[in-house]
Amino acid sequence: MEWSSRSSWRWRPIRSESLLPPSRGHPRVLMGPIPVWELFERTAVRFPERPCLRAGIKEEGPSYSYGEAWGLARDLSRGLIRRGIAKGDRVAIFSPVSPPWAVACLAALRAGTALVPVDTASGSDQLCSVLKDTSCRAVFATPGNTERLKKAVERLEVKPLVITLHEPGTGEECLSLEQLRAEGERAEALEPSLSPGDIGAIIYTSGTTAQPKGAVISHRSINSSVAGLTAKLPLVPGESVLVALPSHHVFALLGGLLCPLALGISVVYLPSPDSARLSEAMTEEGITAFPCVPEVLYRLHRRIVGDLPGARGLLFRALLDLSWLARRTTGTNFGWLLFRGIHQRLGRKLRLLISGGAPLDADVMRDFLALGFDLLQAYGLTETFGGGAISSFGHEIPGSVGRPIPGAELRIAEPDSDGVGEVLIGGAVLMEGYLGDSEATREVLRDGWLHTGDLGRVDSRGNTYIVGREKEIIVLSSGKKISPEPLERHYLQSRCIREICVMGLRDPSGATRSVRLHALVVPDFEHLKSLGQANVREVIRSEIADLSARLPPYQRIVSYDILTLPLPVTATRKLQRQRLQKEVEAGRFQRAVAPGDHEGPEDEPIPSSPQWKRLVALLQLEAPEGARIRPKMNLELDLGFDSLQRVELMASIERAFGVHPGEPAFSRIQTVRDLMEAISGEAEPRDHETLPPPVTFKEILGGVGPEEFSGHSAGSETMLLASLRGMFLWAARLLFKLLFRLKVEGRENLAGEGPYIICANHQSYLDGVLLASALPPFVVRRLFSLGWTPWFDRGLKKVLGRLANVVPIDPDTNLLQAMKVSAAGLKQGRILLVFPEGGLSRDGRLQPFKKGAAILACELSLDVVPVSIDGSLRAWPKDARFLRPARIRIRIGRPFRPGEAYRGEEAYGLAARRMQEEVRQLLDARAS
Repeated sequence: MEWSSRSSWRWRPIRSESLLPPSRGHPRVLMGPIPVWELFERTAVRFPERPCLRAGIKEEGPSYSYGEAWGLARDLSRGLIRRGIAKGDRVAIFSPVSPPWAVACLAALRAGTALVPVDTASGSDQLCSVLKDTSCRAVFATPGNTERLKKAVERLEVKPLVITLHEPGTGEECLSLEQLRAEGERAEALEPSLSPGDIGAIIYTSGTTAQPKGAVISHRSINSSVAGLTAKLPLVPGESVLVALPSHHVFALLGGLLCPLALGISVVYLPSPDSARLSEAMTEEGITAFPCVPEVLYRLHRRIVGDLPGARGLLFRALLDLSWLARRTTGTNFGWLLFRGIHQRLGRKLRLLISGGAPLDADVMRDFLALGFDLLQAYGLTETFGGGAISSFGHEIPGSVGRPIPGAELRIAEPDSDGVGEVLIGGAVLMEGYLGDSEATREVLRDGWLHTGDLGRVDSRGNTYIVGREKEIIVLSSGKKISPEPLERHYLQSRCIREICVMGLRDPSGATRSVRLHALVVPDFEHLKSLGQANVREVIRSEIADLSARLPPYQRIVSYDILTLPLPVTATRKLQRQRLQKEVEAGRFQRAVAPGDHEGPEDEPIPSSPQWKRLVALLQLEAPEGARIRPKMNLELDLGFDSLQRVELMASIERAFGVHPGEPAFSRIQTVRDLMEAISGEAEPRDHETLPPPVTFKEILGGVGPEEFSGHSAGSETMLLASLRGMFLWAARLLFKLLFRLKVEGRENLAGEGPYIICANHQSYLDGVLLASALPPFVVRRLFSLGWTPWFDRGLKKVLGRLANVVPIDPDTNLLQAMKVSAAGLKQGRILLVFPEGGLSRDGRLQPFKKGAAILACELSLDVVPVSIDGSLRAWPKDARFLRPARIRIRIGRPFRPGEAYRGEEAYGLAARRMQEEVRQLLDARAS
């Protein structure tokens, strides 16, 4: 069989180089589980010059042909035997994926030893524990790991032989790969005979919900999993597969070494799945297949699908839907033609993606199929050496892991009314048990079936769907069951959220001890920086509120903590849920952004330069008491600087350093180091001067003159503009009365002359026009407001902005300028309209008021007029395309002056809460 350059069109028979024995009905199904070494040896003997193991582009290290790899692995296995390492002994591999790693694995298997892959991120304690538990006789290691290995070996009573993969040996107990090979070349050819029940590997589980356990894998399991998977893979000799998997995971051994070699294809290794290096390697190495964990596909999907705005995004999605419709209904793949540019960015030859290690989101799988790639989703466990099920090529179903591979059986135990139950796996792929843990073995291996702990269902055609982990299911007080992974994928639609972990937390208050959905959220700081967003908390709050509104109420996150550090994950990027749950329940994240949380070896101390000392002294004036400033600290999340405090900080920096970084640039500053880099190049040498006191809003606003407002569009008025505004508002008022039965109360509370502030709740995009049409003309003439720049800076929106007296300034990125313009307009005797919530309310409930309007009212001694709007949310919700009939009521309250009631540092917050309470009372009065 040969695979054409575009795999999804169809198979076509020609002369095959495959060394796998054929069977009737399918050209790739094996007659029986042939030992993997024998399959590898056949290819090496027949095609010794064919590329076998290669280091990825720009990677150091050797590459081997099939003949070279086979010869080296044979000699290394003989060297191990000559050293007294006998059949059944354990040999550890402590190295990232690479050609020498692959050869070492093959040598250990050929020598009849049990291969023990060790996580390269392990510390010396964990490494020592693994070596001791498995009684390892030898360890293959890379130079970057030898120091930790040396510390671990020193604590062992029986010292294992250490073989370094890339450097010379240092003595009798530490050999280089070449030294061991030389010993093997001189040894007699005494390869042991292996039986199916002999131990081939001991592989530790990932430990997402429990402590890792060593799964004892026989050669029967290895050979059966390799045979079953290769029978389902649409790959032929001569193709190339790119592997960037964690070396200690079963997926790396199965999909990144043994299956490719059994099929006679070339393997290219990268030590980590960095996006830029992946694309480069795919292009330069001519990669046709790529096995990976879902996390890599999610990142790739977000790069392809998530970055197209406006009309381009709509067109792209329309083409994607059309391509999927054609593929689903006719089996024809138009994706490679419609999205040729994407295929060119990924090397043009890449056609097959294989996802394993965790469930893959159905929508993401569908999109990759629509883009023209073939995507197979595999399902297996460490306990089955990865053998279980895989999608059938040509019949891929998004969300399904397909049918069992040859040699494995799947069934659902005790299915519920929806057919969902625990997935059981049986057959030759099963492990022998857990190393030294007979109780755990009896718990999962019963009556010849492995109880996986996964929940799944099987459809009428025999396709399996994995819906979650039994131990991860969250049971709410209502009895509803929630799997956290689909919820996490839903919230990860936001580009502002990099990581999230959803869990169920018991509320200790109350007799029922109800369970609520809680989340740990790690923002994407680089994306926020590119948007010029410094108010991380507010952005995350808004994103979560928007995404929650699309879910049923019982699936919505009730509480969350924002973290600055990555969440702990396993090698296959699965969240370590048990660890996170314990830390949250222990109160570890109640100070999620407190200063002490950043202690660690990666965080360097503050440099000793005078500028750094001056900056730290300035920050400590506003930071939490006792905080130790560090370069990587986030100004908002770690040091507590909200958007208004950042304004004061920027003014203080200008005074202390003689430099003004500019507000747009300042809004992109996230950390203390970012701040230092922004000012270090232009700061004046003032190290000898005493640090001046911090700048306050009283100083900032006191220095603003009324003339500064005249340069803005809202500061100039013409007769034509006034006439057009009058006609527009008259028409709007008539429409609103007819469509919404608009009723306004309390107009008598409005003065004709300013300055004062009108503050209202915000439920709909209609609110601004509603209020303007409801206010008397003598108020509208003096009214102005601030609006998001991209909405009011050009075209028709700019004209509408002029009619509504909107000053186009984005407070998120230019808050200082927004405050100054507002103060200047008010000092001109104008009337400022604000929506202090800072955004639309999704459910009509009043959101906390921001302090900007309160600062203006307090520092300029102004009256505030509260206004409530009720019904606009029903008339035009945020995501609705069209207006809906609804009754709208506007109530205008009595003016009050918050600056007279509050003084001191807490005045702004107290004034904002007073303004919120006044608006709430108007809403409550309307409800009653």
